[in-house]
Amino acid sequence: MALRFLEFLKAKTTEGSISTQMAEILQRAHSLQREGQLAAAAAAYRSILEMDPDHWESLNEIAAIALRAGELEC
Repeated sequence: MALRFLEFLKAKTTEGSISTQMAEILQRAHSLQREGQLAAAAAAYRSILEMDPDHWESLNEIAAIALRAGELEC
């Protein structure tokens, strides 16, 4: 029983670390995007998607960058 609890606690700690890391990357990506560094911002959003392929905000911002760059049509 104690072993299961420790495994659960370790998994939660890892998830929290990933969440914190993703939040920091997301903040940096937003800054890069505001500064017009679109390629760097897109790379940062992609790194978030490597951790969470369904991260809606990163998917949306990559699409916005592609639209702005003329890579997508409305």
